[in-house]
Amino acid sequence: MNVLVYSGEGTSPNCVEYTIYTLKQFLSENYDIIKVDEKILITQYWEDSTKLLVFPGGRDLPYVNKLGSKGMERIRKYVNEKGGKYLGICAGAYFGASHIEFEMNRPSYKVEGPRELKFFKGTAKGSALSTFYYQSEKGALAPKIHLPFMEKDVNIYFNGGCFFDINENMKLPEDLTILGKYTTKCFDGTINRPAIIEVINGKGKAILSGVHFEYSPELLIERKNKLLQEKNENENENENEEEEKKKEKIKKLEDLIENIKKTNDDRLELIKSLLKKFDLKINETIKKTISKDEKNNIHLLLMGMEGQSTQHFIESISESTINTNNNENYFFLSNNTEEKISTNKEIIYINKYENNNIELKKFKDFNIERYIKSLKNNYQNYSDSDLNEKILPGGIILYSELLTSTQTILKNNKGLLNKLPHGAVMVASKQRSGKGRNNNTWISSPSCLQFTFILHHKDIKTISSIQFLVGLCVVNAIKSFDVFKNIDVHLKWPNDVYLKINENGEESLKKIAGILIESSYYNNDYILIIGCGINVHDPSPTLSLEKAYKLVNKDELDISTIKEDLLAKIMSNIDNYYKKFSQEGLKAFIDEYYHYWLHTDAIIKVEGLDAKILGIDEFGCLRVLLFDEDHKNEERTLLPDGNSFDMLKGLIFSR
Repeated sequence: MNVLVYSGEGTSPNCVEYTIYTLKQFLSENYDIIKVDEKILITQYWEDSTKLLVFPGGRDLPYVNKLGSKGMERIRKYVNEKGGKYLGICAGAYFGASHIEFEMNRPSYKVEGPRELKFFKGTAKGSALSTFYYQSEKGALAPKIHLPFMEKDVNIYFNGGCFFDINENMKLPEDLTILGKYTTKCFDGTINRPAIIEVINGKGKAILSGVHFEYSPELLIERKNKLLQEKNENENENENEEEEKKKEKIKKLEDLIENIKKTNDDRLELIKSLLKKFDLKINETIKKTISKDEKNNIHLLLMGMEGQSTQHFIESISESTINTNNNENYFFLSNNTEEKISTNKEIIYINKYENNNIELKKFKDFNIERYIKSLKNNYQNYSDSDLNEKILPGGIILYSELLTSTQTILKNNKGLLNKLPHGAVMVASKQRSGKGRNNNTWISSPSCLQFTFILHHKDIKTISSIQFLVGLCVVNAIKSFDVFKNIDVHLKWPNDVYLKINENGEESLKKIAGILIESSYYNNDYILIIGCGINVHDPSPTLSLEKAYKLVNKDELDISTIKEDLLAKIMSNIDNYYKKFSQEGLKAFIDEYYHYWLHTDAIIKVEGLDAKILGIDEFGCLRVLLFDEDHKNEERTLLPDGNSFDMLKGLIFSR
């Protein structure tokens, strides 16, 4: 399931960054945290896969203008009718009210008018405590907010937020709870005005906050340090008005940091409590800070299956051969992170495995020795001389315990990509920005098998069919394990892998794996960059192979070596399937694809017309039969529109 954070026009970059940072602190082990804009919220089918929608701080008027009535109606229905959850912070809180009054006595800042979400059926008024200035900390404060449900006062960052105009002398509606109150006098002379509220709306819920609980001391310290660095760089210049302003900003930030620090543990407890009110599953360990080293340093181990060819390839890799001007990263062939390197690019350290120079057992989440042994066992049909002379799929592996995204690193570093042989694979135990369709990103768990491999392909006409081949390789690999024989595995067109399960007497389909294919062109070859993520034994956010086994067999499963053996099987399947595909095309696999797919005789809607799915053609396009009077019994082929979360909900006719 996803937590979506709006990052469209009007949002403050700092507010978006700090909101995502905070959500990752509390939710990254259980949910995919994804930035979205108005186009996605208006055009894509996001509601069923979204646990929480967050609108951070910024300016609410562009939210209104960009989303329009159509976008706001989608959001309102998501909450009221589908039981969705909405979190609005500062501008997102104004946006969630029925009416807004902002800086009414300042014509150049004044904003007034109705709003369509109407989660709070009243007026959000601000700036509640101090005069607001755009893109400035001039009016920022860290006031005490009284939290009745926690019986605590907490210092929380404020800059232009609202209070909710509620007459507390009258009985509150049953669907509204005041979670936080300003303890200082508001702009209209009133006190104890609501700063944070929880509102039940139909089947769903909204929490609106006029204060920025996502602003942490460490994030503000980072901002202060940037200002100090700028100031020091200009220290030899004459003092001027700009330097005085920087001094004032630094002093302001220091005061804010000091005040927020005093009750920071309670601030974190508040965030945890708010997220729990949305029925979200919180990380087992909540880190108070995310260290720079954890965020930036990437280490890759380069090794291969035994054989002269793999050994020669590893020996041939050097900084000069894989670092090019158009690389996003700089690759440094040493594990010494203290050595100074003159580059503005983020560094990735590559360590070659040569002559047993690395202790492989130190990698706790992926047993590389087990993987290599299993892969070699799968290639028993090759002679020793073949294994010595060939580099087979999976035979070259780049492994990291933690990186950004295997897909992104290969795609954005052509120097490395163009050097890697056919079938080379990059594996990560954890990805900070795993990549899916439509540039969606997520935080991945070590319990998932996540990898990207490359294929060198000649024929442009058959590139689109490779995704079906890879889906089959994954499904076949899963079913090759005796422990998974009784698990009902399916392919959802074009290549997502689903399990059909019966849980508590209810049958459902849940996604277990996704596949993404991108391409690059080099030296008369199309280099296909194929990413895959399989949930092996992580019970969140949806379903794992381990959990499916327990549901079907009513038994426990030892998954200690499943990831390594599963990857080895997938890579040897790629070898077998791809060779046959190169000679016979997709038609050689159509029957096997139909054996696993979900859609026989399914009814879908395409451009407003009802159609029955018949199958796929030789290029993998859907074949359908139309029902309407004007096109009765007419067969057509369909393509995905390339934008939808659910490919079957975004189909267009091929022309």
